[in-house]
Amino acid sequence: MDAFSDELLASTAQLNHGVGVDSGVDPELRFFATTAKLAHKRSQMPSSTTDPAIPAVFLLQPTALDSTATSDLTRVPFLDQCREPLAGRIWIANESLNAAFFRTHDAVDNELVELVVSLGFGTVPTVVVDPRVNGIELRYYPKGFGDLTNVLIRNLGEATADWPAVKATIDRATRLSLASPHLQVNRSSTWAKPASGWVADNAEAVIQLALRMALMFDFPVCKVEHERPLSSGRCDLSISFYNDSDGRNKNLGVIELKVLKSRNRTGAAVSEKVNLAAVHDGYVQVLNYREDDNFDWAALCCFDLRTVEADCFAAIASKAKSNKVALARWRLYRSAKELRQAAA
Repeated sequence: MDAFSDELLASTAQLNHGVGVDSGVDPELRFFATTAKLAHKRSQMPSSTTDPAIPAVFLLQPTALDSTATSDLTRVPFLDQCREPLAGRIWIANESLNAAFFRTHDAVDNELVELVVSLGFGTVPTVVVDPRVNGIELRYYPKGFGDLTNVLIRNLGEATADWPAVKATIDRATRLSLASPHLQVNRSSTWAKPASGWVADNAEAVIQLALRMALMFDFPVCKVEHERPLSSGRCDLSISFYNDSDGRNKNLGVIELKVLKSRNRTGAAVSEKVNLAAVHDGYVQVLNYREDDNFDWAALCCFDLRTVEADCFAAIASKAKSNKVALARWRLYRSAKELRQAAA
């Protein structure tokens, strides 16, 4: 499977949509993202220079292990402090990774896979942190080592969460999990009645969650937050990076989401004046949010569910350009047929 797997991202997004928007990001994705942050933090510790050049393996165990299962394991109660080496150990923990059990190993490659499988963990979500690869490589196996072809690969030193990179992630997430109803799970859909163009009340929340998951996949070392409180209000999405070497937090980007519609959940008409007012409000909001916490960039992202496609940025385009606010719009279609026709 490709390192930046479309299939893996889509399947995870649809799995999480199935349990409802309010459930938040699923434990497996949190596990992957937290492992990335832990590995990065450890790499910044002075004592890490003597860590062995042997992969670390993290196994997701959501429930507590009984005393029999942990009798030959060592417990690290404050793993998140990163005072312990990660490399050369097989770790068993829940998605928070605040504490964990480990056993040491000196296996690599096929021997390491066979060891993990022999321990009875061949089907649990697994993250390998490999220091032998320049920049430290993360390999995420959502179905464990039992399915080695189902893997997502990231390098801790690769991804930069600037606006072009983030927009590319949103492009892909929209194409894979939002563009039409057949890509969405019905009870967590942007649509109330797609054939009639009726938009669900929680459409923005559905979009917000899909984008947050995609950004966590593509920028695992970054902190991707939703509804972060700022002086001017709560921003829809924000991306930041904590530099463990100097203890400083860097606010990278802030995103405001707007949903444009022709009809609401009950079928009542929504005027173009209302839509354009929402776009203008979104521009003002994200501009203020950027200044609140000194973000590097700001973007207004509009998702267009109107029955007739039309420009929505004409009134603010000049101001946005002057103030360096990025504007982007994605079209969500009422059916797979409509999506195919648009792509033709």
